[in-house]
Amino acid sequence: MATRRNQIAWAIAGLVCFITAFCYPLFIRLGNIGSVWDWPEFLIRYWAAFRSLHDFHQLPLWNPYECGGMPLLAHPNSQVLTPLFALPLIFGPFTGLDLQIAADLAIAWTGGYVLARSLGVGTIGSLTCASIFPASSWFYVHIGVGHLNFLPFAYLPWIAVVIIIGAKGRSLTPWILGGLLLAIMFGEGGVYQPSQAMILAAVLALWFAVRDRTLRPIAGVLLMALFALGFGAIKLLPAIDLMRLHPRPPQDLQSSPVLALLTGLFARHQFYDRLRIEGWGFWEVGAYLSPAAAALAILGLVAAPRRSAPWIVAAALFFILALGGPQPWFPWALLHHLPVFS
Repeated sequence: MATRRNQIAWAIAGLVCFITAFCYPLFIRLGNIGSVWDWPEFLIRYWAAFRSLHDFHQLPLWNPYECGGMPLLAHPNSQVLTPLFALPLIFGPFTGLDLQIAADLAIAWTGGYVLARSLGVGTIGSLTCASIFPASSWFYVHIGVGHLNFLPFAYLPWIAVVIIIGAKGRSLTPWILGGLLLAIMFGEGGVYQPSQAMILAAVLALWFAVRDRTLRPIAGVLLMALFALGFGAIKLLPAIDLMRLHPRPPQDLQSSPVLALLTGLFARHQFYDRLRIEGWGFWEVGAYLSPAAAALAILGLVAAPRRSAPWIVAAALFFILALGGPQPWFPWALLHHLPVFS
């Protein structure tokens, strides 16, 4: 019992230190908000949903303030169907959004900590695992230019937790909770995020299925997807109809050279308004991974290759996908023939 209390105390202390270190610019300027690049595009939907719920006590089905009127709930990037939308309703739209950014970081950090603990990692390793993902620049450079649809990536470690716990036992509860998390990711404005979460889930489930010689993890992922469709149907069905009426098929096979991706991973000075890489700003390719984090990953691979294997496979797959489609047979190009990605 004492050991468990110590672990909880370490986790709380680590979370408080991390949020304080990475969110103090928000906390000392609560209520301030961005106004350049893509901030207006996302803020108009955020504010319209707040006004519908808070001022008129109506479901935010329609946004009358944009282009003469546009669907709101059906818009894939609307951020209404998430428990975190309670923050703007309580504190106002802009202060609430600042607090939501911090809350999403806390979700990412705690997910990484629980993920490490579910893998049997010790306290120091769990604190390290919890910090690496939300400390990467991908979060901050995207939020810096107003990409609020990237906030749901914070739930990604929790999806991995669901797969690990679900693969170990026979309970349906982890898979149901996983479906709920996917629905919340979509309800919080994520389209890429639940799609990529399902890719990660499929890789991990396939690995555990082969390792344990059982189809339960694969069946669990299918069940999770089914529950996600059910939980998210209130937004998913109108969103599908909206995208059917106004499709946005890929225009061309975009790609990025390996050097550009490595620059995004290891360049320390990542400013959203400086230095473009192959025509892309850092808000598109930045995902800073420190040399220390890379060294720890290599050490973990050497020390425990079998335990590291599924994560190396997942990392390699996503790196290959990030290359884009320099040729029609690259995974990114092939993926875009499938629903959602097409």
